[in-house]
Amino acid sequence: MRTPESPLKKPLIYLITDRRAFPEHQSIERQLDAIEIAARSGCQLIQIRERDLEARALVAFVRAAISVARPHQSKWAIASGTREQISYVPPARHSQ
Repeated sequence: MRTPESPLKKPLIYLITDRRAFPEHQSIERQLDAIEIAARSGCQLIQIRERDLEARALVAFVRAAISVARPHQSKWAIASGTREQISYVPPARHSQ
């Protein structure tokens, strides 16, 4: 039972990517827009789940996704590929 002093827990807002939800010729750009909107709207966790992307394309996509979501402090990043691919991609270092 919740007492008046106990705070309500915020629900977890969790985005799982799927570029197949967008037209093929727009999938990456539209998905990056969707990730940025989700992050700006309070999404706390973003999972990159693009199992059919080759490793280089997956790395590039994850880095781009992190760069659009980072200003909004969403948590990262689970990049799901095949076993031959990668399971986590650290963000690219940015020089200032």
